[in-house]
Amino acid sequence: MNIIYNPIIFVGNIFIRYTIIVGGIFLLFFNIIKNFFKASYKEIIYELYSVGVQSLPIIFMTGVFVGTIMVIQTGFYVRAYNITEVLGWGAGFTGFREIAPLMVGLMFSGRIGANNTAELASMKVTEQLDAMKILTIDPITYLIIPRFIAIVVMITLLTVIADFMTILSGVFTAKLLLGMDYHIFLDSFFSYIKISDFTTGLMKSFVFGIMISLVSSYYGLNAKRSSKDIGFLVNKSVVFTATAIFLIDYILTSIFDL
Repeated sequence: MNIIYNPIIFVGNIFIRYTIIVGGIFLLFFNIIKNFFKASYKEIIYELYSVGVQSLPIIFMTGVFVGTIMVIQTGFYVRAYNITEVLGWGAGFTGFREIAPLMVGLMFSGRIGANNTAELASMKVTEQLDAMKILTIDPITYLIIPRFIAIVVMITLLTVIADFMTILSGVFTAKLLLGMDYHIFLDSFFSYIKISDFTTGLMKSFVFGIMISLVSSYYGLNAKRSSKDIGFLVNKSVVFTATAIFLIDYILTSIFDL
């Protein structure tokens, strides 16, 4: 009886635990929407700079490596079958629709999401959030909404930069490794890539940004009164966000390919 019963309890506890987390994330999202236009513009501008401008170097490098690796991986087959005319299309298609938004999302999850969780959890542990409430300052309006806007806006814009760097690095890598002329790569890219390939990646990044901001804020706001809990929550936030990004990517890819 215990062999059958214990796994049921285990699975049931996991289901209840994640149902509570998902429910809390949705409640936080509704609270953000309800108070969306009450946010401080100064805080929004500061968060836009902190989230976006300071993330530019890593996004540049991400785009460069994505384009380079894709060309290197496909270079053998391009040479073997003499199909250089599809290399630009392959780099643009996979880069725009999948690789660039996915890599930018994971980078944001590890850098911005983890930092957001740590900051909010530290404020919760040191009772700064309680002090704000005493001073009639709503933490959602003052802290969460500016970060939500900054993450969603900047991850979308930085995905555009990552897309550009992916194609640019792909062009130079194809020239250096395959001896392919620039115009062959670019002709292949502009001939076969559609606007929908570009917008699909941006829509994915937009949704990834929403998920990263909500999950990181939720875990930060639900910290306990212990400094040891901060590192544990940061780890859970990053893992949960990364898993959610892959799940959302699968769902959106299935929808867009219908």
